[in-house]
Amino acid sequence: MLLVELLRPIRSGGYPIDYLLARLPTRRAGLLTSCPGGGGREARRELDRELDWFHGQLEPVSRRQLAPVLLFFELPGLLAALRFREAGDRSGVTACLKSSRLHRTIREILGTEGSGPETLKELGRILASLNPSLAGLERFRRERGRAGLEQAIVSGLLSAARREHPAGPIRDFLDQLAARQDLLRQAKAEKWPGKVSLAWRTRQIHDRSQHRFFGQPAWEDDPDTLDRRLLAVLARDWRRRSRTGGRLEQLLDYLWTCYLVARDCGVRQLTELLGGERVAAEVIL
Repeated sequence: MLLVELLRPIRSGGYPIDYLLARLPTRRAGLLTSCPGGGGREARRELDRELDWFHGQLEPVSRRQLAPVLLFFELPGLLAALRFREAGDRSGVTACLKSSRLHRTIREILGTEGSGPETLKELGRILASLNPSLAGLERFRRERGRAGLEQAIVSGLLSAARREHPAGPIRDFLDQLAARQDLLRQAKAEKWPGKVSLAWRTRQIHDRSQHRFFGQPAWEDDPDTLDRRLLAVLARDWRRRSRTGGRLEQLLDYLWTCYLVARDCGVRQLTELLGGERVAAEVIL
């Protein structure tokens, strides 16, 4: 099974990459100059509309190549749906899946009646075809709690995606996501930045040092501030690569811009009452 099979199939044959690339500068400029009203939910809907457009424009080969990145955008909705499902909130599950680009099979598993363990068992059965470690998700939930379950899903899918892409820009992008995830997990688990820095230097977090991607960040920061720094580094890196690299670098830069614009819009709207200085410190782009 390939990662693209976890996404909703697209009937359109798409357009040549050069045609799509010619349209991206205008759309990127529009993203950077607009921030929809209505709070974080409206920002997410705007991101969904843009990703739907992008997904439909891709021709099949590029769609398969970029499937891991497109799936990354679906993980927050998947995890949120699992949380609502566990809480017995059917309307919350429906809202999470309303504009989801996940395959119908996954959406049906999350949206149908049944106990939480049954849902996790069925979901794990599908995901295990990509990564055998994801079999038995109900056991992860029972033994490691909700945080451990979510960590297992994200790590397992990232691992599967990196196997599909052993080299190239998409592998670099996935490695960056994995490195960011590992750093944040360690920072939150240890709750002491000095230990995170030590783990970095001894490469206990990741077998390929995050220094390759992020340099030496300010380890006095808390995990939330650390994440903003890491996101900003990735934004600068892919902006640079889009100017000096090839087609995939340009597509990845655009997708990352979509993600950060939606995040920044949500921050601006939801922290409005905290004052402009706090907002300025929170946004990335």
